Amino acid sequence: MSSTEAVAWIDESAEKGYSRKLSAQTDQNFALMVALPIPSEHARLVNEALSVPFDIFRTATPAGKKLHITDAFASADGAWKAAAIRARDYVFLVLSDISAAVIYGARRFSLAREAHERSESVSTAAKEAMAESRPELSFYNRLSRERVEAEAYEQLMLLLDCFGKDLCMIIRPRCDRTDAAIANAYIEKLTALRTASLQSHVAKAFNKATRTVETKPFKIGIQMTGATEQDLNVTNIADLEVQDSVGPELFAVDVLANSLADHLRGLSADASLYGPKATHGWRGGGLVWGSNREGLDAFECF
Repeated sequence: MSSTEAVAWIDESAEKGYSRKLSAQTDQNFALMVALPIPSEHARLVNEALSVPFDIFRTATPAGKKLHITDAFASADGAWKAAAIRARDYVFLVLSDISAAVIYGARRFSLAREAHERSESVSTAAKEAMAESRPELSFYNRLSRERVEAEAYEQLMLLLDCFGKDLCMIIRPRCDRTDAAIANAYIEKLTALRTASLQSHVAKAFNKATRTVETKPFKIGIQMTGATEQDLNVTNIADLEVQDSVGPELFAVDVLANSLADHLRGLSADASLYGPKATHGWRGGGLVWGSNREGLDAFECF
């Protein structure tokens, strides 16, 4: 009997930042979000298998240190670093043995910067046009809260939704505790994706003549030939869940995220972060779902 749901364990790596603060000097940087979806019917077996490398790492972690593999590699503690290498290798061995699926979302800073600049340009042009016809209006100039890592999360949710639809599963994303502002950005992204085909917005302006706030509702829709709302909207992703402590699965996806980030940093600054070419040579490349059909076929071997 196949599973009807899966928990997608998620971790972030690489760089973070507000899109409005990016510059050409950081264009080569990227944000990365990695997911390890585990079908509910296999959750116990996978947990037991991943507990071995997790225990190797946990028992070697000095008191007061977080259970993050990057901290171990950056440490001067030789025993901890050696345990991290053993645990990392074991994680990849387990995931390969169970034919796990790895899904990731990545966003180049250059693309985030350019998208922000286009958005600001359109907004400025619209305000200037309105000012000519309605000079009594004063528009609010709020700073963009868009974050590059939230854009990577958005891409990850789109891929996870496709994954869930392909396998007729509800995907339950789960991550460790993070900054409240970042968590809220993730929640906002997922909420918007659930109504991506038609979104409602409200524009506001202050009327200097009447001393009142004027509002104007508007909608933005997406249409694609042959596509239904079900196709365009994210429908198979449950609300984000937050874990208070790191366990075997979160440790495993932490290993994946940091290993993949190190690999992608070796690509040229203008190289795509997706596809077989992007993951060629990465030890987890054969597990990536979405790059080719084998990813889906392997996952069905659970």
